[in-house]
Amino acid sequence: EMTPVPLNGSSMFPFLRSGDELLVDMFDSPRSLSTEDQVGEIFLYRCPSGEWVCHRYVGQAQNNFLLKGDWTYQIEAYK
Repeated sequence: EMTPVPLNGSSMFPFLRSGDELLVDMFDSPRSLSTEDQVGEIFLYRCPSGEWVCHRYVGQAQNNFLLKGDWTYQIEAYK
């Protein structure tokens, strides 16, 4: 089921902006990234801090999946 989620922040600028709505394919249970995911796909995920973040999948390194915002230089690594 596709659910609209309002966005707040600038890390995905200019592709996504505060106030935009992202249509999210909701799952009944959490889904992990997999090797079948494609570089460039956008994911809405919960950080260890509990905050929800929308970033782009940019690759894999040392058994970690790498995600980053379009407007940021910081790459986040998750198992």
